[in-house]
Amino acid sequence: MITLGIEEAARAMGAATSQVSGQPSAFPSVSTDTRTLQPGQCFFCLKGPKFNAHEFIGKALEKGAEVIVHSEPVDTGNGGKAAFLQVTDTLAALQTLSHYVRIKWGGLVVGVTGSAGKTTTRSFTAALLSQAYRVLESKGNLNNDIGVPLSLLNIEDTHQAAVIEMGMNHAGEIRALARLAQPRAAVFTNIAPVHLEFFSNLDEIAEAKGEILEQIPSDGLIVYNADDPRLVKLVRDHDARKASYGLDKEADVRVMNYRYYGLEEMDFEVQTPGGRFSLRVPFVGKHFLYNLAAAIAAAWNSGLTQDRIHDAVKSLKPLAMRGQVLRFSEGPFSGCTVWDDSYNANPYAVASVLETISGLTGFRRKIVALGDMLELGESSPDWHRDVGQRAGAIGLDLLVAVGKHAAEVCQGAQSAGMPSARMQRFSDSRQAADYLATELKDGDFLLVKGSRGIGMDQVVARIKKG
Repeated sequence: MITLGIEEAARAMGAATSQVSGQPSAFPSVSTDTRTLQPGQCFFCLKGPKFNAHEFIGKALEKGAEVIVHSEPVDTGNGGKAAFLQVTDTLAALQTLSHYVRIKWGGLVVGVTGSAGKTTTRSFTAALLSQAYRVLESKGNLNNDIGVPLSLLNIEDTHQAAVIEMGMNHAGEIRALARLAQPRAAVFTNIAPVHLEFFSNLDEIAEAKGEILEQIPSDGLIVYNADDPRLVKLVRDHDARKASYGLDKEADVRVMNYRYYGLEEMDFEVQTPGGRFSLRVPFVGKHFLYNLAAAIAAAWNSGLTQDRIHDAVKSLKPLAMRGQVLRFSEGPFSGCTVWDDSYNANPYAVASVLETISGLTGFRRKIVALGDMLELGESSPDWHRDVGQRAGAIGLDLLVAVGKHAAEVCQGAQSAGMPSARMQRFSDSRQAADYLATELKDGDFLLVKGSRGIGMDQVVARIKKG
């Protein structure tokens, strides 16, 4: 965290100091989870419908917390040297403090949003910008009303830029996050059918994602996907400087002539306002090319040269459960290859990865395990039939469908001509994992994908276990 006095932090949150004896002079880094809390940190007692962190104050003190931010009355007598700061609402206090830190720090914040590919785009953008700046990158899935404040509170005095992911599933959420983070640059990935349980159509999703633009100043930067007509329309009338990227249409940064070399390498050309150059990366997939094109557009328009971009790209790799290729050389699954894309799924992302493996050869069998795609609303059966049809059209040897909509996935695959004998349906990922553990053989390829709530990572974990 940036240098911040504890009294200054208390004033920023409107906190009453319950105990001051022996308190630290500087406000420490923040934790909201006693399982990961480190000695010397501040523990925020957040509350929710199913949890109340005030119940863990004793545990936090045992682990060495030096500051406790709470909203309920607490006994400070056993707090030792810890400082107790009482606020009306601990989540509101966390958000208020994070905004205060962001404003006091004053550096560049890049906000990354969109329907799919946010986390990988965030990671790639941070990696490229790190060639010229000391960059903070939000970690994991810290992209909501708790995660964004925690990311901002990780900013240190020496950081020059922060790349912050912003997610949502309801209108108004991006607006609130952007007000906290005050981004000077926005990077949009795409508008895709996600969270349709809470939106009527894709235009409403685009409008909700576009709330970030309310905080982009006229001298800021907007990076957008030129192949997405909704994004083109969304950013058209904003006064900020714009940088487009894409694969299919003319753009400021355009990726072209890409070639795959197996599962773990591809090369391509990048056309920028400064000229054309070639790159090679240790992963494959059109979706990754969009993620990388967005990062290159952000980096190029932040002053990075072609050489620095080239150097940064060398070290890029897929994040865990987001396109990792796992090759097994020993144990019961020796000779098997698993593409672990199990972190999340939506129709756009599933279609992209199926397209990537459509021409895959050199394996004994090509197997796909697809878990349900959640939050698609009333149109969910149709979307599952659609991805099933796509899966059935790429010559799979086995399709394993998991979840409530497994039947629709198989119906779609059958409509594309895939025999029902090459399909299996399971109600949950644990059953699918047990089945695949007996089915996988030397030389097989397996793609695993599904929404986070379905837990398709259990399939990968079962195979790793052997």
